Amino acid sequence: MKFDDDFEIVCIDDYSTGYNFKQNKGIGEIATYLRLEENVGTAKTRNLFLKYTQGEWLLFLDADSLIPQDFLSNYKKVSKSDASVIVGGREYDKSANDAEHKLHYLFGKKNEVASLDVRRANPYKYFLSCNFMIRREMLERNKFDSFLDELGCDDAIYAYGLQQKRIPILHIENSVTCGNVETNAEFLHNTVIEVENLVKAYDILWEDQRLCHSLKLLRRYATIRNMHLQGFVNFLFKLFNSLLESHFVGGKAITLSQFEFYRLAIFIRKMHYSED
Repeated sequence: MKFDDDFEIVCIDDYSTGYNFKQNKGIGEIATYLRLEENVGTAKTRNLFLKYTQGEWLLFLDADSLIPQDFLSNYKKVSKSDASVIVGGREYDKSANDAEHKLHYLFGKKNEVASLDVRRANPYKYFLSCNFMIRREMLERNKFDSFLDELGCDDAIYAYGLQQKRIPILHIENSVTCGNVETNAEFLHNTVIEVENLVKAYDILWEDQRLCHSLKLLRRYATIRNMHLQGFVNFLFKLFNSLLESHFVGGKAITLSQFEFYRLAIFIRKMHYSED
């Protein structure tokens, strides 16, 4: 779909099913809508936009993003700059800070939300693929790595690749709001899957020490390993695992330090004690 010959909207459905598929089919009335025949993951899906779009710039938005007024015009203004990668930012609505959604809300606010000054001072740390614009030729030369698609840290890994090539990231004030804050149970379940996937890829990731250092969970694991405390963390995990999970799902008095310990303990257990 064209807007004043400046924009086209292309939506790629990564093989949604059920209710989501029924909802997505209606997109075809206002935009180019493509449904994949199998689920291929976010990395391959993002790379596919090179095939199905024509413009010099590609603006990526996740399906759950709620956009503000003047969103497109804000990006259009900076498209005339020398920048090749531009990030708009992300917010979480305070209404999602309830007992049922608190885990995702707190984790998202801590790791994804920052002022423009902070983001510009740490451009690679706050790269978010849910709301960014990139020149076509830049994406052609720096595609998303589908091998690492299920790790849950693909943004950090992509930003690391840009940083190593000294490709600058421009941050602007153009945040979207997360429109699908997961329940505590959903977020906990997805977190365990992401950590397990990170364990599977660890042997390959560890070959690049700088990459590992850029991932917070692996930095913490390295500290624990160097202090020979894996067994102690696993002992605490076996004692308090059920209590922690019940606490997280209940949504009361959750702290991020508790959740970060849980993520680290899951990683250590899968790395060293899966046969217990």
